[in-house]
Amino acid sequence: MRGIGAGLGITEQISSPTFVIARRHQGRIPLTHVDLYRLLDHANANAEVGDLDLEGDLTSGVVVVEWGDESYFDDVRLLVDIAILTPGEREVTLEWRS
Repeated sequence: MRGIGAGLGITEQISSPTFVIARRHQGRIPLTHVDLYRLLDHANANAEVGDLDLEGDLTSGVVVVEWGDESYFDDVRLLVDIAILTPGEREVTLEWRS
């Protein structure tokens, strides 16, 4: 996440939004960092994601969602999947959507 923030011109520390669900950071391009881990398998997850009001963030900057289900969002543009193969090895799959 720090690399994405640096690329967007964000100089403040970026920490996980696990307990607050979303954090917004200002830079050359705004970043909204969302962690939906606590909403996994939660009956009201779709409504709670809707309450985050991310539409404005999607039109004015970059939104990165961790632990999200793509069904929560209509306009997913880049789906990034990171699989842990071994303790020191990851496989990253990128899927572009238009």
